[in-house]
Amino acid sequence: MRSISALCLFALVSSSFAQADWTRYRLTVRDAIEAQRLSDSDVTLFSDDVVIGSTDVVIGPGEQFKLWALGMPYQRIATLPDPAGWDQRYSNKTLNYRGNYYRYDDIIAQYEEWRIQNPTHVKRFQIGTSILGRPIWAYSVRSNALFSGARRSFVVNCGIHAREWISPAVGMYVFKKTIDSAAIGFADMTTDFSKRAMLRGSTFYFVPVNNPDGYEYCWTNNRMWRKNRRDNPGSSYGVDLNRNFAKGWGGAGSSGNYSSETYRGTAPFSEPESQALVFLENRVPRIDAFIDFHSYGEKILWPWTYTETPPAGSAWLNASSIAMRDAGAATHGHQYTAGQGSTTLYIASGTTKDYFYDRSNAAAYTIELRDTGQNGFLLPEAQISDTQDEAWAMFVALAVRMTNR
Repeated sequence: MRSISALCLFALVSSSFAQADWTRYRLTVRDAIEAQRLSDSDVTLFSDDVVIGSTDVVIGPGEQFKLWALGMPYQRIATLPDPAGWDQRYSNKTLNYRGNYYRYDDIIAQYEEWRIQNPTHVKRFQIGTSILGRPIWAYSVRSNALFSGARRSFVVNCGIHAREWISPAVGMYVFKKTIDSAAIGFADMTTDFSKRAMLRGSTFYFVPVNNPDGYEYCWTNNRMWRKNRRDNPGSSYGVDLNRNFAKGWGGAGSSGNYSSETYRGTAPFSEPESQALVFLENRVPRIDAFIDFHSYGEKILWPWTYTETPPAGSAWLNASSIAMRDAGAATHGHQYTAGQGSTTLYIASGTTKDYFYDRSNAAAYTIELRDTGQNGFLLPEAQISDTQDEAWAMFVALAVRMTNR
């Protein structure tokens, strides 16, 4: 009788904690050991990265045991929409890049339209092929005005994390504004004639979507998906491409667990999407600046991210991040936080900005776009245009500063 009573009590308690929906929880991560435990788990992150302090996660129906197994204090934040079938939510819309999220093919079609309209300023070339066979494109923009001297390059990467839809949306707007600026000698970027002349010696490279397979999977199967679509052992999928680069690869803030959100892959550059950026880096002469657009958190982050030790040149990197922060705030009043990645956010190893700073001495930044957490990477379309304005202002601020580095 005692056994039967105990089983009934257990069933009653279990049913009281049963969860039938998708839910956002906030964990209190108390130290580096707990941060790594969360990184190594198969729990879906809602925050962009694991940090000491507050990190948000997604717990689906029947996954409550994962939350308990972590052994960290937590609180329920909100119910989340079902992650499946988001392509149906956005069907039959008249697309406008200032107010809508685009599917991958629609993004490339928009870039192609602008390229065809501006054949003297815009070129396209393929830098790689995704693991499922989708082309990974890069577009270059340059002014045809005469310039003598070594040409500089500025690389903008978008969509490396699949679910961060505001990143490709921002990339489209910054690309279009750069084309318009090139057509008039970059007058849209600065009224300083000497800086305008220096910008004429720059070529701007854009990767519209670095992770096309993951991005499309978000639309059709799982809006919460972060990684690429690598078929891993043990029936798990995906590598976190922003943990797959050589600088600091394998360190803290990444995981060797196939099912982890921050799984780093079997080796640096194990993924064709990461190799695509390396191909671009090898093709492009003198990379002076690099931005990787992400969401969310409203932060401007510079190297290093794999260690708390500041890099050589940190004073210039910090001053430029402050200039970018101030330029962004002047548009719609959103004050981004600027600082070194590892100390402003948390340690993450194998990231793009650390790689480009290490290899090319580029002024390399991760920009975490809107918002600060209310919507996270489920940013409403009503906020696209304001976020684009902020990103353009920050991009211009860095472009102008790189001419005098």
